[in-house]
Amino acid sequence: MITGKITPDCRRKRAIKYGASMLLILFFAFNISGNTAAAASPAERTAGMIATLEKLERHDAVFPEFSSLLEEIFSKKRPHRKSAAMITRFLSTETYNPGKRYLIGEIAATGKRSAIDYLGTLLASEQTAHLAMIAMETIPYHHTDQVLIDIFPRVSAETRVGIINVLGRRNDPATYDFLLRFVNDPDRAISHASIAALGKRGAQGAVPVLTAAMRSGSHHNKAELMEALMIAAEKLESEGKHASAFKVYNSILEVSPPELASLAAVRGLIRTTAGKPDEILAGWLADSPPDLRTQLAGLSRELPIDYDQGYKLLNVPGLTGDDRIRLLSALAARGDLSIRDETVRFLRHEDPRYREAAIFAMFGLATAGDIVLLAELASSAGGREQELLREVIYRIPGSEADELILREAVLATGGTGVELIMAIRERHISNAVPVLLQTAGNDDQAIKMESYRSLGRIAGREDIDRLAGLLAQTAAGRERQELERAIYLAAVREEMPGTGSSEIVELLDILMNERDKASLISVLGNIKSPNDLDVLLDYLDHDSEDLRLSAIRALSDWPDAGPATRFKELLETSDDMRVKILTLRGFTRIILNDGTMGDDEKAGELLYGLSVAPNDNEKKLIISGLGSIHSPTALGILADHMDDQGLRPELEAAIISIVPRIIERHPDRTRDELKRILEYSDNQEILKLSEE
Repeated sequence: MITGKITPDCRRKRAIKYGASMLLILFFAFNISGNTAAAASPAERTAGMIATLEKLERHDAVFPEFSSLLEEIFSKKRPHRKSAAMITRFLSTETYNPGKRYLIGEIAATGKRSAIDYLGTLLASEQTAHLAMIAMETIPYHHTDQVLIDIFPRVSAETRVGIINVLGRRNDPATYDFLLRFVNDPDRAISHASIAALGKRGAQGAVPVLTAAMRSGSHHNKAELMEALMIAAEKLESEGKHASAFKVYNSILEVSPPELASLAAVRGLIRTTAGKPDEILAGWLADSPPDLRTQLAGLSRELPIDYDQGYKLLNVPGLTGDDRIRLLSALAARGDLSIRDETVRFLRHEDPRYREAAIFAMFGLATAGDIVLLAELASSAGGREQELLREVIYRIPGSEADELILREAVLATGGTGVELIMAIRERHISNAVPVLLQTAGNDDQAIKMESYRSLGRIAGREDIDRLAGLLAQTAAGRERQELERAIYLAAVREEMPGTGSSEIVELLDILMNERDKASLISVLGNIKSPNDLDVLLDYLDHDSEDLRLSAIRALSDWPDAGPATRFKELLETSDDMRVKILTLRGFTRIILNDGTMGDDEKAGELLYGLSVAPNDNEKKLIISGLGSIHSPTALGILADHMDDQGLRPELEAAIISIVPRIIERHPDRTRDELKRILEYSDNQEILKLSEE
């Protein structure tokens, strides 16, 4: 043994050696700890997984390490006992947690027999049965069906319903016999689930059992049996097994189902019969109760596309009026021409419901040969019925229809003729002008007026001379006004405004009677072409008073002040009061119409009008015009005339119109004029305007 004093150097060396030793110890401890974590047991890893899943907020998370763990847990014949117990405890908690959905989905995804058996054990608990069934529905292996069937006797009635639903959706043919056992189960919910599961499969093997149960008459799920058989029949039909489907549809009808089910079953019979579908429908139409028969009529739309014997259905014995109306509409929608004669009879029926149904049917059935009849009926109908009949005529397609209308319009009389001429206009038959010129000479005033209206829609520049030729045959009044309108429309139909007036000007140079010339002058006034201004102004000097007055009227709505100078001359030189009044009114309008003239200039022109106005009535019209000119000058003119008590109400109204529109732009002048006005007026509204 060596003894002695420990020097500082020794202590330092020992400390370094000790520190190095501790580092080695910590290094190994760290590695051992890491290796221990990597080699942790499935139970320990399961505990960590559940701790994570308890905090999960969504069930569609991705944890590859958890997938590996579950593969390991269920890799053997039996799952790891401790891990399975922890998983069960987690799944059994009453709290909703997205982690449960994640976990149950991952267990199912393993596809292990052990996992399927484990999910089967979860069916025994109400807390976990729903989750287990969600998972087992998606597992493709036959063992899943066996586990569901084996556990069935040991679970609650609610879970049994769920198991049957799962088996139904899994659609394994091997489970048919199992499901059939519960069609007549005393528990209505279990019976219903079994029926629904079998019906969705559409299996022929299940149909006899379902049919027998339905025919028993005492089954507590009769409606569900019908629904299941209907689904089964539709599936058989989709597979091309029409004979089998037909039998199922027929069996449903044998037990007198409700109306909707009956309708669906008859529809199925029509689709799947090996015989004639129309005979099926006719038989049920004849033998069904009224409410169902009305619904069955609509099934005629579903007859084969080439079926064209609808008249037979319309003549089925025992049909009510409503049945026939519905049938007529359905067959017309198919375009079945065999019902045309019946439809025509309906058009003349005393019951308006029949007539309206027939009119709508004619939208699809009418041909050119029906036009005269439809026109005759429209002429005596009224309101909506008349509008519909006319619309049928207008919609009949083809040149054959146009030609027939033109031919018959010349021959027809009375209301029928009027309707045919209207059809020319509404169909816009472009080559109809010669026919319309002929019908315009008819003695029947209604036909003549309708001809003029139609000419206005169809005639063009090239027809103006012939339209003018009708003027000599037309008396004054509404007929002449309509003909003038037709000439105007023909003249303005060209793309360039006013291009049609040259033909009218040429006609004016031809020797015509004054009345016809007056009409053409009026038309020129409506056209308002700048090219025609001088022509119209020349007529102001014509020897004929009627033509002078016609020219004044024609120029009175001119779009600018072009005629103003000549109008002033007339106002100053004419002694004819009628001429003065017409000219002054026209002068006022054209000044106000002119878009190039400033407000002050317009006001000055109207002041001239006031100075030559022959009476207060004409002054009032000019004052009203001043009220539409928003300028201080117009306001000053009104103020100047406030001493005329007879004009004061009109002056005040015009002032109230002007002031709000000019006071912001011309405040000082407006207030000065208002002071002058209030010396004569006690109008409270004007007073209020002056104070604002």
